Order: sequence, then structure tokens, then C-alpha cells
Amino acid sequence: MKITKRQLKQIIKEEFEDYPREQPGHPAVVKANDALHEAYLAVDELSDIIEQQPDSVSDMAHADPSLADVKSKIESLGRLLQYLG
Repeated sequence: MKITKRQLKQIIKEEFEDYPREQPGHPAVVKANDALHEAYLAVDELSDIIEQQPDSVSDMAHADPSLADVKSKIESLGRLLQYLG
């Protein structure tokens, strides 16, 4: 089953809103969560630009930092997930 980008955004938004906060989180977890949320918003904005202006991708590929740098950081985050158990 494929979902649209809009549906994915809605699912993620609902997950953030529905998450119960019974007690304050560990400061490191709160900091990581906040930073990852900001990163999500930035990557979402970037993906919107790419979707609306596909010609801009070639400029992003040669810029510093490049689109490849962003992808690399996302992949690194994915590898770190194994440590969160």
C-alpha cells in the first residue's frame, strides 16, 4: 500500500499530538526529540521545494552543504536507531 506525502505528514503530526506526556523526559531525550522534530520540519520543507521545483535539485547537488550531505546525515541517523533498542 502506498501513501501520499500528505498522508504521511498527517500520520506523523497525529503521532506527535497524541503522545502522552506523563512525566518530564530525560533532558537528553527531550533535547534529541526537539532537534529531530526541527530536522523533520526542515527536511519536509526541502522535499516540498524539490517536489515543486525539480530543476533546483541540480543546484542543490553542487552546493555546500549539498543534498548528498543531507541524505548522508539522514542515513547516519537511521544507523543510530539500533542503539535506541
